[in-house]
Amino acid sequence: MKKLAKADHLEMYRLLFLTRHTEERMVEYHHHSPLTELPHVSIGQEAISVGACYNLREDDLILPSLRTRGAFMVKGISSRQMMAGAFAKVTGSGRGKNTSHHLGDRKKGVIAGSGIVGGHIPLGVGTALAAKLRQKDYVSVVFFGDGATNRGDFHEALNLAAIWKLPVVFV
Repeated sequence: MKKLAKADHLEMYRLLFLTRHTEERMVEYHHHSPLTELPHVSIGQEAISVGACYNLREDDLILPSLRTRGAFMVKGISSRQMMAGAFAKVTGSGRGKNTSHHLGDRKKGVIAGSGIVGGHIPLGVGTALAAKLRQKDYVSVVFFGDGATNRGDFHEALNLAAIWKLPVVFV
């Protein structure tokens, strides 16, 4: 892992600020306009997704959850694309077919989320298993909240990741 320079600190701060600003606008739009989704914001927790993803390589994958807009931004998905997704616009990365919670962009290493709480956790183990079997040097970072931890597939995924020593990080 590289040592962070002052420029890195400033970039991380910019990403934190942009995440907060984007989510504050989403809450505002949710109350005063036809926003197509509940915002599920990470206000006060932005550093979790930004910090977890900042040193990822281009080939590394993220499997986001509801409160990981900072991770999207680190991986190169703009706040404009997220807002377009929130309003189900074709200019969003989901092309108007999904909300900003479930957006994905394989070219940027963002695997689209599942509509099932925690349903993406086994997918993260699957992407890590694929990396190991193909002898590829990338890691999968899986985000989830406490609501996902009472599911059987959560425990099964963690167990398999440990047994098979997979390149996956659970956040």
